Amino acid sequence: MVFGEIVEPSTRALCTDEFSENEILELSWNATPTIASAINKVFVIETAPLLSFFKMCILGDQEPICKLNETNVKVYELHDNDYIITCENSKATAGHITEKVAPWLKQASEVVVLTSGLVSLLENSDKRSSCIIKQLAYNTERVHPNLDVPNLVTGISASVFSYCVHTNTSCSLFKIFFDELPLDSINTMPLLDLIETVGLNVLKTYKLEATASHSNLYI
Repeated sequence: MVFGEIVEPSTRALCTDEFSENEILELSWNATPTIASAINKVFVIETAPLLSFFKMCILGDQEPICKLNETNVKVYELHDNDYIITCENSKATAGHITEKVAPWLKQASEVVVLTSGLVSLLENSDKRSSCIIKQLAYNTERVHPNLDVPNLVTGISASVFSYCVHTNTSCSLFKIFFDELPLDSINTMPLLDLIETVGLNVLKTYKLEATASHSNLYI
């Protein structure tokens, strides 16, 4: 069903309605995680553009404290008792992954979720710029305009936000709409401001990395 502006699973267990081969995956951590009894903030990062940004500007060479086997979900421990959970493409369902990271979410004073999309897909907005940030907030301060319907959030981001609502955990979900990909130093400027607002330290500004041509067309 639709819960506000997010697509919420139809059960509080955060499971999908239909069974599939994905649900029989046995997910386990590659190392036994130690969960602090009190966590300041947990940051959940999803979508390739944001993962690239965080690896370059926030995490740098830092190694994860544990990785969820059979997935690309990794947990990083920061200073001040903060944690970052990065979620790349996975064969596991969003609900299953949320259950595995729930021990960190349960202990957090606040959860911050970041996901992204393209400005061209943002509906009911007359504003057009290189980067537009919208927010869903539960029991926390609103620092950006609300993500209005019919815009939706799906995947792990929606699953984590729903979990926080059901467990009465303060949570902010930010969806960052970029004008184009890949990211550059211009369209990441509002994102850098957001990162500082939510309390993360930025190692360096984002610079576009040179990549090989994706076609055989030359002019």
